[in-house]
Formats: sequence, C-alpha cells, structure tokens
Amino acid sequence: MTFYNIVFGLLFIGAFREVIFALAKGPDWKLFCLAATLSVLVFSDTIYTALVIEGKKHPYTHKMKLLDLSSFILLSFAVVILNPTTNDMFEVDVTAVLAAVVRKTGWSPEALFWGLLALYMVNLVFWNWLLGIHRVMWHYRWVKWLQPVLMLVFALMAAVAWRAAEPDAALYYARWAVLVVMVAYLLWFKRHMSEALDAIVTLEPLTEKDVSAIRNWPPYPEPMDVLDYALRPGGWLDQYPESPTNVRYGIWQKGELVGFSLLTDVKDGSAEFYIALHAGKTRNKLGQEGTAQTVRRGFQEHRLNRIHLKVRDWYGARKVYARVGFKVCGEIEEPVQGKPVKFVRMELYRPQPSFKDRSTPSKPPKKSPKPGPKRVSVALGLAVVACVLTAVKRHRRSPPS
Repeated sequence: MTFYNIVFGLLFIGAFREVIFALAKGPDWKLFCLAATLSVLVFSDTIYTALVIEGKKHPYTHKMKLLDLSSFILLSFAVVILNPTTNDMFEVDVTAVLAAVVRKTGWSPEALFWGLLALYMVNLVFWNWLLGIHRVMWHYRWVKWLQPVLMLVFALMAAVAWRAAEPDAALYYARWAVLVVMVAYLLWFKRHMSEALDAIVTLEPLTEKDVSAIRNWPPYPEPMDVLDYALRPGGWLDQYPESPTNVRYGIWQKGELVGFSLLTDVKDGSAEFYIALHAGKTRNKLGQEGTAQTVRRGFQEHRLNRIHLKVRDWYGARKVYARVGFKVCGEIEEPVQGKPVKFVRMELYRPQPSFKDRSTPSKPPKKSPKPGPKRVSVALGLAVVACVLTAVKRHRRSPPS
C-alpha cells in the first residue's frame, strides 16, 4: 500500500462520515453540501493518483509525497471544520480553538473551509507540474485551466461565505452548484486527464531487450528511408554501445517503446546527441519532447555544458531542434554508407538559471487539436463563478424548505 492510499483513504472515510451524519441530522443540507463536495474531491483525486502511479507507472517522487502530505494536512483541517466536536475523525474537540480563529480572523467556519479547498487546489496544480502534465499542454491546453478555475471558485466561495450572513439563499444555491461541478469533475475531467497522461513521454535506460525490439522495427518510408541504417546491425546502437562515455535512453509513451536517444562521446562537459523514432511515430511531436527531455537530463544529471548534433539539411528536422533551443553553428559533409552527405551542425549550451527552462519548448502551437473539453471546462467554471457572484448581492434570505 502506497503513501497516497493511506492519506487519501483516511480523508475519504472522514469526509463521507460527515455526509452520513448530515443526513441523519434532519437532514442538514449545508453540512451535506460541504461534506459531499469534500468527499467527491478526495475520491476523484484518489482515483486520479492511483491511475497515475499504479496504472500509468509514473514515478512517485519525494516532492510529490511531500505535496500529498501537505494536502492531507489541509484537507484534515477541512474535515475538522465540518465537525469540530469530539465526533470528528480525529476524536478531538477543537470548538474553542475554531471559535478563537473565527474571532481573530473574522472568517466564518465555512469561509475557512472553502479557503482550505482553494489552497489544496494550489497544491494539486504543483503536483501535476511535477508529474509533467505541463509538457503536453499543446495537446490538452484545457487541462491547465480547469484546476486553477476550481481554485478560483473555491476562493470566491470563501469570500462569499465571509461576507454573507446565515441564512442566505444565494449561498445555499451556490453550495449545490459547486457540488454539481465537483461531480462533473469526477465523471468527466478524470477521463480526459487519463488521455493527457497517455501523451506524456518518459525516458528510461535502454536495455538489451529494447535494442532487440528496435532492430525489428519496420523500415522508414521515403524520403526518410535513408535513415533506416541507424536502426539496423552496424547502426547507431552498435556504434555507440552503453559505456561511461555513451548514455542511451529509450523513449516511452503509453507503455510502448517509441524511440531512443543517445548522448555520445561524453567528456569535458560536452556530448553529441542522436535520436531515432519508430517509423509510425514521427509526426506527433515525440521527437521534440524526446529531444527536450534528453537535453534536460544531459544538463542536470550529467552536468554537461554543451550538447551538439548534426542533422541532414532538412527544414523540418532543423525546426524541431530549433524549438528545443539548438542553434546552427556550421555545416559539414561526412560519408554515410559510402556516400557523402551534407549535414548542418547545431549546438545548445547549458541555460543560465532562470524561472523558465530554456531547454523545453516555450510556446505551444496557437491552435489546440481538442478544443471541445476546454470550452466545456471554461463554461462550467464561468457558470459557477456567475452563481457565486450572484450570492454577493443577496443577503439575509431564508433558504427554501
């Protein structure tokens, strides 16, 4: 059982317990909406994390575990706020402490609850960034907006709960609207997030089994058939065997080996770069992402200062390397299979420390190939924001029976 199974399991039990308690109280619809929203949020993210770590086999790093720990602390406080007596999941009476916090801050318990959920969404955005979702944003641009929109919705709910007085009809309806959005988040967003996760490219050390699989790849179609020698016996994998001066990576997507990359002649802070893809995987930005990740590892893990390459004088190939950051530094003619071939030399130096990694593509394409989910997520977010803003204008009205 992994760390996230334990922390999220405890949170879900505590939150769902409050749902049952709210129904048994009469029912208490305010407590029900808050507890149900928290339960759906915890349950959906438990499924998501299980999908990422167990289903998609992505590494569960120490930084991700620390974020999960901080998420557990934030959501534990949210559960305690729902029921501050000794009947909560921790069997601790925090009524006096909560009253003191409310008195000093001027925030109601419900405003504190929504504020904690907003902070949790900030955590979740950083967690996904560590996972690498940001590297496939040109395919799933809507993903990076939905969770920040939810964060803003929770922040607005906190502001409304802080300003509104109980009972308040608009706040009553806003709670139900947020609960509906969270159910949609569970049923719809996670399915599309799975597609985004499948698009993530990962690098793994190249094994002999991988080498055997590469040798059986189909040949390249024209005009790329002149590169087919790189995959065959006597090609790159034989010219640059695994050694202290040659670093070899397999490029993986959806559990499938789709390419390989090499850093060869590693010495004096410099290395030469090579990359090859499966013949059926050359048109979906795998080359760009595989190049960017290999370059990043070369600079970070192998402490290289300069990575250089030679590429045939093809505009498309040069454009891919230019997007990663490589610059043309000259031309060269070398024999390949007994024939002279003209190459363009390109190089990339270690980027200076900055807030932005220059070794990765800085801008996604202007058009998203999947605009539908993005529009739906924005529409949902705007609908909830409109409902919450309406609550600001309406105060001191009794909720409907």
